[in-house]
Amino acid sequence: MRRAPLVGLTALTVFALAAPGMSAPPKPVTQTVPFRDATPDPSGMAVGSDGHCSGLLPREKPHSFTAPARGTVKVTLGGFGGEWALHLLNAKGSVLAETDTQAPGYETLSVKVKKAGVVDVLPCNLAGTPDGTITLVFTYA
Repeated sequence: MRRAPLVGLTALTVFALAAPGMSAPPKPVTQTVPFRDATPDPSGMAVGSDGHCSGLLPREKPHSFTAPARGTVKVTLGGFGGEWALHLLNAKGSVLAETDTQAPGYETLSVKVKKAGVVDVLPCNLAGTPDGTITLVFTYA
């Protein structure tokens, strides 16, 4: 009879120690930010080696996001009219992904990151209205 409480206490201890490993993954990180590019640059449509956001006019400053860990960064650019493109860049400025396929109305990209680090979101106005909205969702791996 004395073994039953001891076995129960042992099982409870094992469960309590294992519980942190069974916790739910962190919730996704979501950001929504306005982006303004008031100077359309249609020269970006003549795709160069750097893609659509490498037109002749100076680029706007990208929106920087720091991924907290390994995971997936999904970016949607919307809220504009006309023709925009979207690039995702690493901290060194190299293109991770680019798109100019969803016009009109939105552009979307998704990249997997292997570790924590900066991802720059660079929308560019090729021939559209001046304002857009960046929606970013980071999901932990």
